[in-house]
Amino acid sequence: MTESQTTAKPIPAERQESHVPGEPGLWIFLFGDMVVFAAFFALIAHYRSTEPSTFTTSQSQLNLTLGALNTVLLLSGSLLVVLGLEKTRSGSTQAVRYYIAAAGSGIGFIGVKCLEYHEVISHGFSPMTNNFFMVYFVFTGIHLAHTAIATAVLGALAFTSRRAARGPNVPLLEGGSCFWHLVDLLWIGLFSLLYLA
Repeated sequence: MTESQTTAKPIPAERQESHVPGEPGLWIFLFGDMVVFAAFFALIAHYRSTEPSTFTTSQSQLNLTLGALNTVLLLSGSLLVVLGLEKTRSGSTQAVRYYIAAAGSGIGFIGVKCLEYHEVISHGFSPMTNNFFMVYFVFTGIHLAHTAIATAVLGALAFTSRRAARGPNVPLLEGGSCFWHLVDLLWIGLFSLLYLA
């Protein structure tokens, strides 16, 4: 045991509460991603305002049940990520179960989204059909890529959280968790605009 390990003092509770999760550089990426998706949302709103009947008719072709199922999957994943991070912070090696389960919700989302794409395409719709389906395929496709990356990140977090007894890299776990929450938040925006509005 080194001298720095024997003299380390616990962080006071008030400092722990005010701490920003993850690495500072990560927040530049997260805010940048949010700005890009805000532009996407504005574009969807613009098309909706200029082509209301096209959007209403096209929206009725989407499977609301599959969209809602995907929302539940991502929200469940967010809850599991929070629980996994709390387990890690408490020094428990059981956090890995929560991260694996959260990654499973990501895999479930990807599977349901592929099923939904198949259903929409089999009914004869494509990005070339109209502006609604163009934004639907492009923006949900970009989100799907985010989800695939976030799911892989959760797999890496599961591996990292297994080292809790040896002192896990908590900022890394926090950063990965924040990325997953961003993916969840972006989906809620897309679900609201494309399926519900």
